[in-house]
Amino acid sequence: MASEPPIQPLPAALGLDPQRCGPQPTHLVVHEKICFSGGDFSIKDGYGQDVVVVKGKTFSIGDKRIFTTPQGQELFVMKKEHFHPIHPTWHLETPDGKKFLEVKKEWRLIGHTKLDVTFRNVAGDGGEVKLLMQGHWLKRSVDVTWNDCVVARIRKKIFTIQWMGNDTYGVEIAPGADPIMEAGDVVMTADFGE
Repeated sequence: MASEPPIQPLPAALGLDPQRCGPQPTHLVVHEKICFSGGDFSIKDGYGQDVVVVKGKTFSIGDKRIFTTPQGQELFVMKKEHFHPIHPTWHLETPDGKKFLEVKKEWRLIGHTKLDVTFRNVAGDGGEVKLLMQGHWLKRSVDVTWNDCVVARIRKKIFTIQWMGNDTYGVEIAPGADPIMEAGDVVMTADFGE
């Protein structure tokens, strides 16, 4: 398998918090935990330090995941919208219930993933941004792009136990992108890929 070219810095900050948009690439390891509440994830940086904790509430009204800091401060909530039968949709909302990011799945061939992500770029100019997430689950890869710039590369680890949703993903994030927002993209990609 040919190696990928190094990920390049984005032309402008991209994400939800400008303080998280650093000048260096960020590497995350996202591990889906085996649990019966559904949708728990551990997200660590390249040094093994916890970055985000995700607790799933699959059997609640409107499947949801709660993203917190390792200290327990709530960052945002990811919810599945059940009233979009043609284009499955997830969204992120603030702890006080304000929706700020939406992801819609487009119908593709089996194994192919294409998601449209729309949000207000608080870290940049404040305008609306559309990201494209596309890949192929048999090849175990998804790329997140913004105007032909690679924002993140999501790669599912090959040698993980895939029993009851126990998967691990490696994520490379471009300089200038918000790694916490990209962690949310990985969790949504995992949900849409199942």
